[in-house]
Amino acid sequence: MMLRGLLFAAAGVFALLGAVPLVQAGAAPPRPVVVDTDLSPDDWMALLFLLKRADVDVKAITVGGVGTAHCATGIKNAMRLTALAGKPDVPVACGTKNPAVPSWSPASESMLGLKLPDNSNKPTKPTALKLLQQTIDSSATPVTIVALAPLTNIAELVGADTKLSSHVDRIYIMGGALDAGGNL
Repeated sequence: MMLRGLLFAAAGVFALLGAVPLVQAGAAPPRPVVVDTDLSPDDWMALLFLLKRADVDVKAITVGGVGTAHCATGIKNAMRLTALAGKPDVPVACGTKNPAVPSWSPASESMLGLKLPDNSNKPTKPTALKLLQQTIDSSATPVTIVALAPLTNIAELVGADTKLSSHVDRIYIMGGALDAGGNL
């Protein structure tokens, strides 16, 4: 049952992320992207997909901390995924540390037993909000936000920063169920 749900979710993520164009000869420089995630299994695939694309420059990863993974394990697992993708220097930060943990959180936090390389870099010190603000403000071109998490970090960003419209090119959201008692 869980595998079927993961495959369905992964198909949706890849359909959504298919909107990011493929690299062509003479194409523009890579698009700066910030990924906000709750580190659920479908997000692992989406994150690896984006980290391996030549036309995407993942500038930062923020972990929601209110969804599937706790902050500490979410950061650790995101850093392991960046190491696996050959981009261990991508900064990672977490938002709130009070998650509403679903029943399948332990499986997600253990990465379902996958053996990933360790990332020897230290976790990013600022909060997710500070990392989002710093990354977006320091980008030479407007940033694309790929929001795979419950949008808590993005809501904090929107509430804290009134200059976003000139620094953010677009936001892709992997939405969940509307007017429903959860997404499972």
